[in-house]
Amino acid sequence: MMTQASGATSEPSARSDREIVLTRTFDAPAARVFKVWTEADHVARWWAPKGFTTTVKALDARPGGVFRLVMHGADGTDYPVKGVYREVSPPKRLVYVEDWDDDARPSMESLVTVAFEEHDGGTVLTLRILYASAADRAAATDMGVVEGWNSCFDNLADELAPA
Repeated sequence: MMTQASGATSEPSARSDREIVLTRTFDAPAARVFKVWTEADHVARWWAPKGFTTTVKALDARPGGVFRLVMHGADGTDYPVKGVYREVSPPKRLVYVEDWDDDARPSMESLVTVAFEEHDGGTVLTLRILYASAADRAAATDMGVVEGWNSCFDNLADELAPA
């Protein structure tokens, strides 16, 4: 069986003008999707839009643990990201605070909640990104965060595919 992602929202939903919510269904059990989301060797292969690569500098998926990633654009631009895990509840939920990890970009700290819901042998993944302000959400949307995450979800589906 080929692992596929389906049901991506083309337009984000939100409970407020500060939030982006994306949902995707993966043909893999929640425990596998959670593992691929929290282990460095997997994250390095899927956490960036198509055409980018990712270097994982740190990934300690436990409450209080940090992650540091650098997404490398095809044009040579680096996009360092950092985060601190607030909640790690395998295989159901991750909560972390995320922001840029350099001085070249304005801070756009967000609270990210990832829910992994087992459904018919697959996983419904819901990603909620809550920004500090509506202006930050608008800036992230203008920067392509929705398209970027949907591209990451495509990569995640490839990573989940059986070898």
